[in-house]
Amino acid sequence: MTRTLCLFPDLHGIARGKLANRAVESSMTIGFSPGVFAKDIYGHPHLFDEFVIPVGASDMTIDVIGTEVRPFARAAQVDLFGADALVIGRAKATDGTPHRFDIRAVLERRLSASQGARDIRIGAELEFYLLGDRDDLPADGQAYAFGGLAGNQHCISAILHALDAAGIEWLDLSQENEVDQYEISLRHTPPLEQADRVFLARIIIRHVAASFGLRATFIAVNAMNQSPSNLHLHISCASLSVDKLAHAIQGTLGPAFSIYRPSRNSRYTEEIESFASRKADIEEGSRFAAIRIIRDGPEERIELRTPTSDTNPYFTILTVVSAILKAQRGAAPAGAALDFSIESSLATYLASDLATQVFDPEGLRLYGKLKRAEEGSAKAFGGFDAERAALLRVL
Repeated sequence: MTRTLCLFPDLHGIARGKLANRAVESSMTIGFSPGVFAKDIYGHPHLFDEFVIPVGASDMTIDVIGTEVRPFARAAQVDLFGADALVIGRAKATDGTPHRFDIRAVLERRLSASQGARDIRIGAELEFYLLGDRDDLPADGQAYAFGGLAGNQHCISAILHALDAAGIEWLDLSQENEVDQYEISLRHTPPLEQADRVFLARIIIRHVAASFGLRATFIAVNAMNQSPSNLHLHISCASLSVDKLAHAIQGTLGPAFSIYRPSRNSRYTEEIESFASRKADIEEGSRFAAIRIIRDGPEERIELRTPTSDTNPYFTILTVVSAILKAQRGAAPAGAALDFSIESSLATYLASDLATQVFDPEGLRLYGKLKRAEEGSAKAFGGFDAERAALLRVL
């Protein structure tokens, strides 16, 4: 009997779904409460009256297709809820239409409609912390050391085996700037596949870590005296020079800052001395710039260093793709300075063509309403520690 883990990303890029005790043949439809998309990142259902009350108990659905199922090679040291297959579905609203907040489906449609999207390749570097109560000798917490890796080696090995079992090809793993902070680099792929791999890697890493009594977290700022966790994207496009590519992505940094750093927690990066740039700048080879141009490999590329690990990978990659497709037509997004204010950066995004390409007018209204309410929730926590505790439950 095949057990299939049927997943979909919520608006924040967090995995939701059900474990089906059956195989997906040609297709399968699974029902869910429409309240899934009504919640902010902290779980508060601000859009409950918009998505649930008008239709009562009607379900939204997730459609999954048999040809898109990914085998999961279970083994003694690798398990994911007993599943031996994974699949990511498409969300439909209660009226059967594509759900406005299914950003993965928006990305998929954009790529399918644009021949130039075939030229794009993206490789992510995903940073995360493994948190626990280990009481041992202090380990070497410097970047590229092995102290933290050694202390968590059994968990790390199981994570890597699980990624292999899911067919998620990774290139490198390293300890980052803190003893319990790590970065895993994923092999470059077309945009949708890369977003899927980041999405799946996050749930796999969290699940495996929990089985070892550890909490894997992708929140941006774990502590104000520690380095933040980022989602660096290495991007190439065969039809654009690396310089044009860099300037195309630079144009998104201001308008889409609320996508790249979506939470109040991620805005604390402004106060931390780290490799994260506070400017919308481009530099050759510099890890201190928002965009780094890399010319020392088989393929020239850029590295977008602005997004934090809590970003929705589908939203961020959709933004990148939109900018590249616009540059292929000889245009570029209008740039703006980085704005660390949640309220004003959200307003900038909602007024941009990056947003109107994602949402219809009603979707823009609902998205703006939810994100403003989310900021109200963040303020109600009263400070860094309480918000961090809420985020640790989901990220």
